[in-house]
Amino acid sequence: MLFHDLDCTPFVPSNIILKWWEHFKKTGTYCRPTMRVFGANLHNARSASWLKLPTSLYKGFDGFLVELTSRAVKSAGLQQKDLIVECNGEPVATSLQLFEFLADNIGKMVEVAFVKAEDNSRRSVYLPVEEIPEGDFYSWPISQYDVY
Repeated sequence: MLFHDLDCTPFVPSNIILKWWEHFKKTGTYCRPTMRVFGANLHNARSASWLKLPTSLYKGFDGFLVELTSRAVKSAGLQQKDLIVECNGEPVATSLQLFEFLADNIGKMVEVAFVKAEDNSRRSVYLPVEEIPEGDFYSWPISQYDVY
């Protein structure tokens, strides 16, 4: 997750800094959790013309819109344009909430509830939360992801 926008001053919210600091004090390493899913907040995606968001997702939902997944995540059932709405029963409305949840669950399997874009059905899968090695923080492992 990057907190940088070319049009504004970069920032990291204080709650994320505190999560990172707690992890760093315990382990001496940086915290970069992942479920091998890239995406955007749904409320931001609605205004992004390049996403071609399914109109079915405009109907009162909020969550984290999946834009890219690893092959393993896709085979588990979570795919592009699905909307992550909960992790282990906790609501997820933004990428920041997702990051906080993942940071607390590194090394664990988590239940991810999502809404399918094509039919608005609600489903869930169990996915591992991994930690990206420090050397890979800014690399793009595109070979591990399905490109649409």
